[in-house]
Amino acid sequence: MILEPVNPAIAQAVGLMCRERDFREFSAVTGLYDREQLSLWMAGCYGSLEGLLAASADDGIPVCVGGAVHIRPGTAALLFYATDCFDEIGLPMTRFIKRQYFPQLEAQGYHRIECVTSAAYPEMHRWLEVLGMQREGVLRSYGAGGEDFIQYARVSGARTTSH
Repeated sequence: MILEPVNPAIAQAVGLMCRERDFREFSAVTGLYDREQLSLWMAGCYGSLEGLLAASADDGIPVCVGGAVHIRPGTAALLFYATDCFDEIGLPMTRFIKRQYFPQLEAQGYHRIECVTSAAYPEMHRWLEVLGMQREGVLRSYGAGGEDFIQYARVSGARTTSH
């Protein structure tokens, strides 16, 4: 597996060839239902974001784009999309996220890593749980077409509040 910072061309290429279920999920949160339009949107939004990575199989062809985006102090939101070739790097990617990426985020001061995913995407739910994330709840009618999503999070160093 080859990791590199994402760029607009990679973000667009992976978006154009992303798995059908990733396309449906991103369409639901963007309102873009044309692959070309969605891939151009991904290039513009994700192609230059610091901290996002692209992963390729050993042949150098990009397979996935993902990473964490700072959304508020101590909290990062995950995003991820991949082509049908993700199975070629799925195991090393899972190991990388669990053993290196999440610990790096926590070392940078992130105590909460969260993401939302389509309620109709059980494969992603299983993978997020393998990564150590916990299901927090259902977000009703979260998508542009009224689709339900599920909130997942990994919380470290949580403190109790006193009133």
